[in-house]
Amino acid sequence: MSTHELPRHDDESAAHSLGPDYLKQVWRRRKWAGILATCAALAATAGIVLALPNLYRATATVLVERQEVSEAFVRPSVTEELETRIRTIHERITSRDRLSRVITEYNLYPTHRRGGSVDGAVEQMRKDVQLELKGVDQPNGRIETIAFGLTYNGRNPQLVADVANRLVNSYVNENAHSRERQATGTADVLGQQLTQSGKELDDLERRATNYTTQYGDQLAAQIPANVSALERANTALLANREAQRHAIERRQTLEASIAAEAAGRGTAPDSPQAQLARLKRELTDLRRTYKDEYPEVGRLAAEVTALEKQIAAETAVDIKKPNPGLVEIDNELAALKTQEAVLMKTEADYDTRIQATPARQRELEDLTRGHASARERYQAMVRQYTDARLAATLESGQRIEQFRVLDPAVPPGRAAAPDRLLLTLIGLVVALGLGLATILLTEKLDTSFHTADEVGAFAGVPVLATIRQIPTRVGVRNRRLKGFAGTCAALLMLALIGAGAFYLTAGNEQMVKLTASGGK
Repeated sequence: MSTHELPRHDDESAAHSLGPDYLKQVWRRRKWAGILATCAALAATAGIVLALPNLYRATATVLVERQEVSEAFVRPSVTEELETRIRTIHERITSRDRLSRVITEYNLYPTHRRGGSVDGAVEQMRKDVQLELKGVDQPNGRIETIAFGLTYNGRNPQLVADVANRLVNSYVNENAHSRERQATGTADVLGQQLTQSGKELDDLERRATNYTTQYGDQLAAQIPANVSALERANTALLANREAQRHAIERRQTLEASIAAEAAGRGTAPDSPQAQLARLKRELTDLRRTYKDEYPEVGRLAAEVTALEKQIAAETAVDIKKPNPGLVEIDNELAALKTQEAVLMKTEADYDTRIQATPARQRELEDLTRGHASARERYQAMVRQYTDARLAATLESGQRIEQFRVLDPAVPPGRAAAPDRLLLTLIGLVVALGLGLATILLTEKLDTSFHTADEVGAFAGVPVLATIRQIPTRVGVRNRRLKGFAGTCAALLMLALIGAGAFYLTAGNEQMVKLTASGGK
């Protein structure tokens, strides 16, 4: 019975399965499998270690210099948080357009640009650029940023330093331009608002001035003057009316005197009127006795008619010749009437002004209600605009907060990754573990008998004797051929494993970055 053909008994003794003798037997049986597995892992490790490219890292440090002029004199118009501003600038610098120009200028990531698209190269460069803020602890528990570092990873030490310096200079320039644009933009906006506020204030003042010019005599400030003028007009009107009354009384007295004087002239014996009365009486007496054809009656009638004409003519002359006293009084009354109309109009005007004063004052207050607040806003905006213009001037001269390159990037003297020693140690540990696992696994899966005791235990009978295999020349030759073929196959397999690992990991920067310090 061959010891390599019979199935193994399930009740194999476990007493000596972990003993030194058993382990020695397992090693003698499985050593080549374990050695082959270990060598395969070592070949893969060697391929990986040799294939991974060197990764260099260059870092430039930028110091944040605070403004030279005290904020007590000049308030900066750029009040954005420093960390936020740095992050914003970082997003601008790492935009597709900016990175595309840098990639083209330095001919970076040629493998990513083989298809004619730079999107892959831009994405890879974003991963290779790291921004690190550096700050100090403040008493309030916050961390104040005082500097930041910009790191760039690549395969060429000189190139990574040049790219890092190019990018960090872009940060400095972008910060200066951004602050200047923001300060200038703030000043421009405040200037526009100041102009608009000035127009609004001028409009309010113009409307108030026009209203005051048009209705100034009806405002509250003029009430005392209007009341005083109204009283003077009322007093003058009363005096005018009293003067008219006296003039009318004088006229009536003068008319009575003239009438009495006329009546006195008419009663005199030699007056035309007396003669006319006497002739009319004589004519009446004659007509009682004689007819109108009687010569004496005709003569008297002719005399009466002539005398009446004479009296009528004299009366007409008296009527046409006015009395100087009456004329003077009439002129005085006419003047007083004219003055009365003027005084009444003046009194009405001043009364209208006084009555309209509350309404006009309310209208003026409505017009000027926002004037005080508009003036305050205008004055505050003038101060803000002045500060903004001064801040913009200082920003253009970089006298406010600015970035300054403290330590420019220099070509690194050694590669940051990969850590080949670490990879070799890891590969060695993995290889040894894989060899041991292979030995244990193959031993576990093999169910054939290896010793006479195992056969006896399986058959339940004692083993009386064992016969060793007698080697022959043909058998020895066959074993040697098999060993040589197996060795060649193993070497070929190890070479293929090493070459495959080398091919798969050649230029793999992601795997290199995993071995860099901090995993960066």
